[in-house]
Amino acid sequence: MVNITYVGDTLIARKVTGDKNVPAGEISFQADLSPPKPSQLPFTSSSDKNTMTKEPLPNIVLSDEASQKWNTNELPRFSGLGQVAEKGFVNHQWMEGQLIFISEDYFSFAWLPLNHQILFGRPSHELTVQMMMDQQKRKTASAFDDDNEVCMIPPGVDDDIDTLNDHVMKCFDATKHLVEECTLQDDSSSCIFDDADVCCFE
Repeated sequence: MVNITYVGDTLIARKVTGDKNVPAGEISFQADLSPPKPSQLPFTSSSDKNTMTKEPLPNIVLSDEASQKWNTNELPRFSGLGQVAEKGFVNHQWMEGQLIFISEDYFSFAWLPLNHQILFGRPSHELTVQMMMDQQKRKTASAFDDDNEVCMIPPGVDDDIDTLNDHVMKCFDATKHLVEECTLQDDSSSCIFDDADVCCFE
């Protein structure tokens, strides 16, 4: 599972659940969604020196069968970089890739040198929580620390994406810990709201 954020015109997919190669918290891939800009490709002739343009990737033309399935004839795509690594996030590096938009709910990313492509869809809230909890169970070290994880000053809007991502994961850890420690009351209210200093999700 990846979390999609944007920095300017760059789409960034950061892993929420990781694997043996690229762990959670690391960027899985990123793509440049910016419109064509001057001075990014060599000009085609001497008279074009002042009108250099960035050529967009051509759309993928679908077959009739695929067009019916996805309700479109063409799929837009954008240049990007995909991260790969050996086991244990060793020798991690970036390689050429492409982000392909399929619909409002689906997109894919292709690691071109590996001829490897992953289709992404929007998960349900239940699946999102389950995947995050499964990820936490796989961690060998405890992700919860009473002094450092619960009572904290939240980051501001000007903080970098790594700080914001770390804060969200700490909130998730705190919520998970409190839910496991608390017993639901008769009115189905949880004790996770009893302490205003605790950083947790509703």
